[in-house]
Amino acid sequence: MLTLLVIITAAFIITRVTPGDPAEILLGDYATPELVKMVRKEMELDKPIWAQYFTYMRKIIRVDLGTSFRTDREVTITLLEQYPYTLHLCLGSIMISILFGIPLGTLAAIKRKSWFDKVILPTSVLAISTPMFWLALLVLFFFSIYFQWFPLLGAGNPNNWVSLAYHLVLPAFVLGLREAAIITRMTRATVIDVLDQDYIRTARAKGLTERAVIWKYAVRNSLNPIASIVGLDILSLLGGSVIAEVVFSRPGVGRLLVDSISARDYPMVQGAILLIAVAVIIINFLTDISYRLLDPRIELE
Repeated sequence: MLTLLVIITAAFIITRVTPGDPAEILLGDYATPELVKMVRKEMELDKPIWAQYFTYMRKIIRVDLGTSFRTDREVTITLLEQYPYTLHLCLGSIMISILFGIPLGTLAAIKRKSWFDKVILPTSVLAISTPMFWLALLVLFFFSIYFQWFPLLGAGNPNNWVSLAYHLVLPAFVLGLREAAIITRMTRATVIDVLDQDYIRTARAKGLTERAVIWKYAVRNSLNPIASIVGLDILSLLGGSVIAEVVFSRPGVGRLLVDSISARDYPMVQGAILLIAVAVIIINFLTDISYRLLDPRIELE
């Protein structure tokens, strides 16, 4: 709760001290001193900042995130409409990162110093170092404009899972590639460390097959550090989703946040930040729970 309180307070203060008047931005060319004053009063921005803060906190306690300055819609309803798109993008990206990262990292550890390992290591470094927005533009140009294999814009028909998945391929790939590279390197280092342990030599001495030694002992005992990096990757994906949603013109909380910041839409910005903060806290909690599930020896306090 203390973490949420700090985040809510920080978001409130930052939005208020950021240059730009929401009333002037909303009115545009029609902004006269009289109209600006009237709109600011409707937005309750004419009150002292401490009064605005306590009014906002009272609304938060009632689970009321307020009304958007820009669209005049309830912030909660808008966020609930946009959140599934961001959730789909993050889930698709983390699936790609896990499905590619763990097997490739394991194979690189098994075949260390081979040609496969020598290809995987520099490739993963390249994937980690490549700016996401540049990669997104490059992928968009080749696969959506030049080859026309995938759609250029949007997220597809929300009532059609095939359409949603088809529109999700490119942004999920761009978002998940860097995380896949990080998981690959982490998996490789962890599995190599486990393979040098005494119990691995004992398992081999007992006559177990190499497949059983690798997957039953080496990979299984490497899952805790991998779970840690996956948890951090999910948090990174929440931030990266902003870039993916903007470049691929997808709906979602990230794009909504960017548009709201540009419009100085205080209630929407604060609501989006609060939603992301809650998601981060839940992910951290689930990551801690996963340690206990993967290793029963760990006690949770």
